[in-house]
Amino acid sequence: MELRYYQHAAINALDRLIGDGGRAQLHMACGSGKTLTALAAAERMVPGEGVVVVLAPTIALVAQTARFWAQNAKLDGLLAVCSDASALEEDGVSVAEVPSATTTDPREIARWWRGGGRRLLAGTYASVERIAAALAGTGLCAQLLVLDESHHLVGDTQGSRVLNDAFLPAQRRLAMTATPRPDKYEALTGGAGTMSDVERFGPVAYEYPWATAIADGYLEDYRIVVMGVTSAQIRQALADGECDYTEEEGGPGLRTMAAQVVAARAARQFGLRRMLVFTPRVDSSAEFSRTAARTLARLPAAARPEGAFQAHHVHGGQVQAVRERIVGRLRDDEGTVWVANCRCLSEGVDVPAVDAVLFTHPKTSQVDIVQAVGRAMRRNPDGPGIATVIIPIVVPDADQDVHDLDPGDFRVLWQVVRALRSHDETWGIDLEAAAPGQDGEDRDRAGQGPGRITVVMPPGSGEQLLASVEARIVKTVASEWWESYLRAKAYYAEHGSINVPDSFSIDGFNLGRWVANARAHYRKGWLSTSRTQALEQLGIEWSPREDNWQTLIRHLAAFREAHQHLLVPQAYTVPAPTGAPDGEAYPLGSRVNTLRSRRKVPAQYRAQLNDLGMVWDTRDLHWQELHAHCLAYRAEHGHLEVPHGYEAADGFRLGQRLKAFRERALNGTAPEAEFKTLTELGLTLTPPAAGTPWERFLAACDRYVAEHGSLAGVQKPYVDDTGYPLGTAIADYRALGVGSRKGPPGPDGTRKVLTLPADRRAALEERGMVWRVAPARGASADEIAALRGLEGAELGAAVLELITAQNVTQSSIADALGVPRTYFSTKVKQYRESGSWSSRPRKSTAATARAGGTR
Repeated sequence: MELRYYQHAAINALDRLIGDGGRAQLHMACGSGKTLTALAAAERMVPGEGVVVVLAPTIALVAQTARFWAQNAKLDGLLAVCSDASALEEDGVSVAEVPSATTTDPREIARWWRGGGRRLLAGTYASVERIAAALAGTGLCAQLLVLDESHHLVGDTQGSRVLNDAFLPAQRRLAMTATPRPDKYEALTGGAGTMSDVERFGPVAYEYPWATAIADGYLEDYRIVVMGVTSAQIRQALADGECDYTEEEGGPGLRTMAAQVVAARAARQFGLRRMLVFTPRVDSSAEFSRTAARTLARLPAAARPEGAFQAHHVHGGQVQAVRERIVGRLRDDEGTVWVANCRCLSEGVDVPAVDAVLFTHPKTSQVDIVQAVGRAMRRNPDGPGIATVIIPIVVPDADQDVHDLDPGDFRVLWQVVRALRSHDETWGIDLEAAAPGQDGEDRDRAGQGPGRITVVMPPGSGEQLLASVEARIVKTVASEWWESYLRAKAYYAEHGSINVPDSFSIDGFNLGRWVANARAHYRKGWLSTSRTQALEQLGIEWSPREDNWQTLIRHLAAFREAHQHLLVPQAYTVPAPTGAPDGEAYPLGSRVNTLRSRRKVPAQYRAQLNDLGMVWDTRDLHWQELHAHCLAYRAEHGHLEVPHGYEAADGFRLGQRLKAFRERALNGTAPEAEFKTLTELGLTLTPPAAGTPWERFLAACDRYVAEHGSLAGVQKPYVDDTGYPLGTAIADYRALGVGSRKGPPGPDGTRKVLTLPADRRAALEERGMVWRVAPARGASADEIAALRGLEGAELGAAVLELITAQNVTQSSIADALGVPRTYFSTKVKQYRESGSWSSRPRKSTAATARAGGTR
């Protein structure tokens, strides 16, 4: 399946963050393809053999996940771990509907796990204990654990044990959700935590919010239609003797009737053909669908949808085939279709695109509301082009009775708006413009609904009723900012500052995010004057970035002063100063790692960091360490034939590192510059031969002495027939013999002079070692004249004699003979190897002039 741009970006972000292990979060809007993104990320991070585990809250989601992976992934095994007892009350789906082998037996799970190849295990959070039991004490672990709808794990729930490595071992954990934020009421009453707990859930690797998905055209934009129905309209319908509703106003029958009347009018006015209706219970869902057709029949033709009409309801107790057949009616080309449900269509489960959702009663969960609205936001080419959220309210029959508006009728609106604005921050800007001030006074907004809210009153309603309803809406939806401000003010009174980290929460209130949003709105000019002034009274820092940079640089400078380097461990933290308001340690290690990954660092800060010795690329750092230890070893030992098990005094495993480098050089992955540098120091691609380096050196000396009689004539470029670099080794031992070689710096920074042991000095002198040699010189005019009279092998022998015995430089001979230096060096090398000199070099006029001769 083809991936969208943001899915590629999400996969890359996840691979960077947890490709080698760890935990991370993925926040993506409903309907934007989380399941496909997780599958593609799994294929990237677990390309070969391994087990991927996907956990979800319901069996319905497990069945959907198993089907999707079976159709789109290459798997060698698929197993579901769930039982009917693990279904949520609202789910009720049977394990028979899961398209794979199903078990809850830990022994069977363990046997399946060891089956080899690439495998997927899908299960419910309620059944995770069976998976943990299968892995206990085996040393097995999941290569990737995907936690779908992970907001279910927030708080102290039994299912949240999957976040514990000891309980369920996994190399990588990925928590996915479209709704990371908890219910406000639940958070205030201690019923929920937040997914901002990085230690448990990991950092957010990637976010694809509603606003972006809407702007990209992958989700429909949305509106909230608050539509009123009068008590008289409902009483007229209730007067029908065949009606099954109770005549008691305010009872459930009245609310169901109001919802049906509003749904019919909205469908006609806005062209809504496909609608999901959410009710508080399964029996009310059944009642809504069973009586909807009769209610519509009592309405005037202009107040109900045209054409054929059908209403159905689904619930978890139905078998999957029945549910799919009913939900499939939403794809019908003709007429109007309503499908009512309690909860089983709100979360995760795929349904056809619809035009609208309607809430008949208040819902207790923000997550349920957001997930339900997400059903209507999926792209629908045949729809009206905008998703509609319908909220029915009962209004008085006459304008003069506006004081009789029941605040309880606005609870649905209150909950829907607060849920949606918490997941669509751009909408909060519009709502803030409608908010009452800190003093509680209303802004002048006569005749307007805030933001995306459209208010539709019954035909014949007066302006006074409309204005009263809209004023009530503004008070209902736009006062949360000042509620949050009072909480921020209370924190300020106790701690003296609200400039806290973005992730900071207190008593379920994410103060850090709230302050960060306020700063963002201020920078864009969206924050009202009254709110700006109120926040400035709390000492808010509008541009904390400069302070953040200087704090980082100050801590780095202190670290360097204490440790003489900036190689900050990732887990390193700076303890909080005594009496600090937020009491938090500064995570210097993680900040440095984040800094290295930034593509752009402002020039002024980069300059300050460079002055401190910032290590931007740890790959460069590793090379610098290797090179420094190679130099130190060669300085001390005269060669780079490092034994495999050798460790430097500081614990650096030089032997192992050089072995790894040789392997990379042999397979062509070692950087060319690094390879050239180490080979110039004496590194060979073959491991050191048998015997100690000194023994191998003496053997090479004896071979040379047997042929030449003495070591006196060994020149630095000389390499013997076995490939041993005797010339370089002689130069190194000569430096040790005359005391011109120093070792690496000691703890006090000084470098001591290295010397050659007396027994080794004596051994070399027995072989004719010359400790001090005359400095190299250029060729004389007589020597060049003699060379010009020679050809072939005689010329080669004469050149080699000058170089090896007379210490004449190759470059001076090449220049005098008028040939390129590289060409001449190649000719000398060929003569050393073959004893032949194929042609006589030609001299140039310029060369003759330099040599002082004439033609």
